[in-house]
Amino acid sequence: MAKLDFKEIISPALKLFIICLVSAFLLAGTNYFTEKKIDENLKNQEIESRKVVFNTAFEFKNEGAVTVNEKQVNYCIALDENGEKIGYVFTCQNKGYGGEVSVMTGIGVDGSVVRSMVLSMDDETPGLGQNAGKEEFLNQFINKTGPFLWVKADGKGDEITGVTSATFTSKAVINCVND
Repeated sequence: MAKLDFKEIISPALKLFIICLVSAFLLAGTNYFTEKKIDENLKNQEIESRKVVFNTAFEFKNEGAVTVNEKQVNYCIALDENGEKIGYVFTCQNKGYGGEVSVMTGIGVDGSVVRSMVLSMDDETPGLGQNAGKEEFLNQFINKTGPFLWVKADGKGDEITGVTSATFTSKAVINCVND
């Protein structure tokens, strides 16, 4: 058996340990200095999304959360330029085929859907499930009041025609809007 010496084993291990330690400190430092900016960007992105689903709102106030069907639904109040309440913006998640589907929905004071948009459906099947995030599907909700029902074809009234070959994802989006 060959003799092991310090240079062959300890020296490379020590060098690797120092490289890992320096890398960990650099990553921690980068996270520390960018954390506030990342949070600010996420908040700005959420505000922009609210403006998309409720484009007649001048501002959004009183963020809160409620529990619906054992899920947390976040909401805020949509106000016009006079500070009058014109509706709400809700954000919730439901289980799709591949993972969580997150949807933001604007609801007017009359209870009708102003607009919905999918915020996240990254784990859904491209070309199938992700089609539930397209305008053709989401526009079925506009100016209607729920609860909405999934149907395979030719939806009328409160029936929403699901996306072909994407039943779980379609139902997840419908459930989010219903919630």
